[in-house]
Amino acid sequence: MDGSPHAHPRSPSGSRTREFRRGWRCAAIALVLSQGATRAALGGEDGDMRVLPCRPTISCSADLVPPGALEIEAGYGARFVRYRGFIHSEPVLVKLTLLSWLQVQAGGNGLLFTTGDVSRSLYYFDDFTFALKAHFVDQSSMRPSVAASAAVNVPSFDRSDAFPFAYDGSFWAYASKDFGAPGEAGSIHLDLNGGVNVWQFDIAQRSVQAFGTLAWSMALPLHLGVMTEVYGFTDAGRIAPKDSGLLMGLSYSPTPTIMFDLGGDVSVFPSTRRFTLFAGVTFIPFRLWGP
Repeated sequence: MDGSPHAHPRSPSGSRTREFRRGWRCAAIALVLSQGATRAALGGEDGDMRVLPCRPTISCSADLVPPGALEIEAGYGARFVRYRGFIHSEPVLVKLTLLSWLQVQAGGNGLLFTTGDVSRSLYYFDDFTFALKAHFVDQSSMRPSVAASAAVNVPSFDRSDAFPFAYDGSFWAYASKDFGAPGEAGSIHLDLNGGVNVWQFDIAQRSVQAFGTLAWSMALPLHLGVMTEVYGFTDAGRIAPKDSGLLMGLSYSPTPTIMFDLGGDVSVFPSTRRFTLFAGVTFIPFRLWGP
């Protein structure tokens, strides 16, 4: 979320940018065409299977999709930073639930590059993230569901050389609560997250960043939804400056196993990042095992 990702001396070329745009359009068409096969693979009407996106909000649900279900999140974000430019990212997160209480995750912010008038040009692949997430308690009429996760960020094959080769750690706690049947118009979902990021934990220049997030979403008629989130990150130096803001977005879920999102995120600290525009999709293409 910070406005100063690791620098890279190279600038993006127009041809490469157009290639990625064409790739996103092809991916969107393929996703739409695959929905008939997806519904058949998951049992026609999808049963109780439904996506539980971690993006575009920072907050994630404490709940997991059923064992064997593969959940994929893909998006695009453009952060407006000083002076009059954007930092573009293409985050992807893949999640596979192994057991009813355990999930493995892998992802990253993809290609990061800049356009417009920015303080420095960027063009590199961001770090890869690998995580384990454990679900401890199911929600009831009175209590929320509870989970925790631990992740490690590994430098990519085409990383920035402005920072030393180092690994990062991330530790999260989750609490989630539904009010009303999930997906039904008028139902509300809350996610409260908190934790710490340990940047460059394997070298002397390590720094610790605490954070907290609260996300609220409500299902609307016609498979639509609205979401709002407030969040804050403490200052961890040049690798992850302080950030806090308000995120708002809309979602559309034609089936329980797919959700599209679109919105914006305004930062409290313009020196870090003024605002972010985002769009993306979360879907379950198939279930590897289970009923």
